[in-house]
Amino acid sequence: MNGTENETGVSEILGAILLVSIVAMAVTLAGVAVISQPRPDKLPALTAEITTFGRTILITHNGGDSLQKSEMSIMVDGVDLKNSFTRPDGSGWSRWSVGDSLMYPVPAIDPMPKGVTIYYIGGKSATMIQSIGVPSAVSSGGVYQPLADFSGSPASGIIPLNVDFTDASANTPTSWSWAFGDSGTSTARNPSHEYTTIGTYTVSLTATNDAGTNTMTKTNYIVVNPPPAPIVSFLGTPLTGSLPLNVQFTDTSSNTPTSWSWIFGDSGTSTDQNPSHQYTNFGKYTVDLTAGNLGGSNTLSKPDYVKICWGDNFNDNSLGSAWTTWGGTWLEIGQNLSQTSITSADPKKATISNSGQTFGANHEITAKVRINSWVEGQDMSRGGVSLFTNTADGNGYNLVFHNNHNTVQFLDDKVAWGPSYTYTWTTGTWYWFKLKMDSGTLYGKVWQDGLAEPGTYPYSWTRSGRSGYPALNGGSSDGTGYATVWFDDVTVCPI
Repeated sequence: MNGTENETGVSEILGAILLVSIVAMAVTLAGVAVISQPRPDKLPALTAEITTFGRTILITHNGGDSLQKSEMSIMVDGVDLKNSFTRPDGSGWSRWSVGDSLMYPVPAIDPMPKGVTIYYIGGKSATMIQSIGVPSAVSSGGVYQPLADFSGSPASGIIPLNVDFTDASANTPTSWSWAFGDSGTSTARNPSHEYTTIGTYTVSLTATNDAGTNTMTKTNYIVVNPPPAPIVSFLGTPLTGSLPLNVQFTDTSSNTPTSWSWIFGDSGTSTDQNPSHQYTNFGKYTVDLTAGNLGGSNTLSKPDYVKICWGDNFNDNSLGSAWTTWGGTWLEIGQNLSQTSITSADPKKATISNSGQTFGANHEITAKVRINSWVEGQDMSRGGVSLFTNTADGNGYNLVFHNNHNTVQFLDDKVAWGPSYTYTWTTGTWYWFKLKMDSGTLYGKVWQDGLAEPGTYPYSWTRSGRSGYPALNGGSSDGTGYATVWFDDVTVCPI
């Protein structure tokens, strides 16, 4: 090697040394530039922990303030590698908050770092807020410390919420310690846990093996919501019948109500889910149900849902205190009510005036009527049903068989005969009579027992002014004509 060659080799070595010196100086100046800024007015709080997994460094934010990426530096052995850190799933990040981890895989050609220092560079200055040594991640047996991770499904839902947790930790942990955020814990690898209180829960898993332990904390990971408020519905059966009537109510509400408040319309109430209630008074009743749960409550009202009637089937061999008779002879025999008259004077009725019930302005009476014997007089033999009968004089509105065997007719006692309608009937046969008052109009229908009830009312008469009680009408108003009339299965219902 000659002198020129020696000079050239020395120049190359000096150039390389100079280049290394320049790079080292640049790194040093970068660190000095970061740490030599004026101290900020207020430093954020930070508690961080470093764990290593093979050649991967994991920094976990365990407490303090959230930090923006733009206001911090992460110096690894004096080099700012903030932009080389990612989230454990490889995604980018802009904020580092409690429970979050940041990961940096150390290149294979580099030695493992000795320490990590975190600087706050927000505001007016840059200041170190934490310096942490990098621990070894390998045990003497070559086992790597676990990298804890997990998932839970479902992560949200309505109470009670059962969540299945699955361990997804790396590096083969051998034991697990779960904290579910509601004081519940488990040491199973893949536990299930039921949340029974509404709220948001932070879940932690600590995974352990011979190389050490690592904890993954997922803040506000499980969300337990209240259920939707009930959509209220209910049924009652039977909905009509003679008092006293027991009605069984059944809650059919959706969205799982946990409380119930029933109002039956007669001052009766209940908090049972499926109550039974006895109605003891004539009338129509509105029923309300309010059903609630942790999500709220709703109310359903069914106007005039239950209809309570008054009835007598004459099966007790006694006419009973509810009835007041007016003229003629009235006897309860053979499970029927019999009325016979051979005397003058009109009308002859049995009124439901002592029942203690208030029948209202609009109601109807239904009864079975049979003419057992019939003798024509001057046109006053009759049998049928009545409404608004006055107990002082026996006068009211009537729908009756009249005169011959082909007439059914309305009558306003001692005032006027109403419309008559052709209807062929025979002595000794049972017929159903139904007479109702609806807003000032009388409606009537008659049909033979054993046949279907007509779907409409063929007879009507506009009338007003009477007050009183439902009644049964029979007999004769003079001494030359008379009738024996039987009655059964009387029912008075609201409409």
